[in-house]
Amino acid sequence: MHKALKNLKISFSFQFDAEFRRFSVDRGKQAKFDEFYNVVAGIHFLKNIPFIITYTDIHGDLLPINNDDNFNLALSTAKPVLRINVQKKGKANFYLLLKIYLLLI
Repeated sequence: MHKALKNLKISFSFQFDAEFRRFSVDRGKQAKFDEFYNVVAGIHFLKNIPFIITYTDIHGDLLPINNDDNFNLALSTAKPVLRINVQKKGKANFYLLLKIYLLLI
């Protein structure tokens, strides 16, 4: 990674239910999904609760972050904020279902 890019910060904006959190990290840090997953679990007190992480890409699509490749792709879209959605596994996302429904009609 270019030395100048390592010094830049990535800002994360998290939404979990009605709760919003924000924090920033150096662009060169937390490139592993498992580490990121554990940070998210700690922030939202989800240590023993399975959950999924998604992000909104530049086209407005909701995409999963579930491995290192997806995580690094999500990081590459952070300019400078990466919008993250956190959802308990098995819980239907009403807004996502509504969006799909509206696209179908």
